Amino acid sequence: MNSRRIGLAITILAISLFAQSSNTVAEKEAVSEKAEVRKAAVNRDDEVVCRMVKATGSNIKRKVCKTRSQRAADVTKSQQTMDEMRRSTRAIGN
Repeated sequence: MNSRRIGLAITILAISLFAQSSNTVAEKEAVSEKAEVRKAAVNRDDEVVCRMVKATGSNIKRKVCKTRSQRAADVTKSQQTMDEMRRSTRAIGN
């Protein structure tokens, strides 16, 4: 009888340890996937995108290549410049 209980206890212990280790593996895989997504997002900002752009006053297009983060910085700077121009125009007009 005691040997049956010991055998049953060992079986239960083994099953619970296996369940815990499989949860740990699943958690590690989830963390690993999140890290890969973060890397992809960072790498996406470093990705170089090329576009054909016409210069002002010209019909000739030229290839301009920049990273996504450089393009975002250009947009932000352009918006800031436009805001400054609007503010200075309002100050002169008043």
